[in-house]
Amino acid sequence: MEITLRVAVMEDVAALQQLIPHSARELSQGFYTPQQIESAIQLRLSRFMIYCRRVKMALHQKSFIESVFMGKMGLSGLKKLLK
Repeated sequence: MEITLRVAVMEDVAALQQLIPHSARELSQGFYTPQQIESAIQLRLSRFMIYCRRVKMALHQKSFIESVFMGKMGLSGLKKLLK
């Protein structure tokens, strides 16, 4: 089996939301009680969603900043700024 590492993208969020509880339940068996496992899952999922919202907000801010510069400076001005 070949494993490829890459940076996650926003389209991966749904799959990761399913993977987090599954992996936590499987890997925690025998070490924690079912209540502890479920509590940990809820905490991990809430932190994950906060992180996703921050990433999404950062992408929107970047897009907004680029559009403001494009409107005021044009593409050549933006290219100079980003160098």
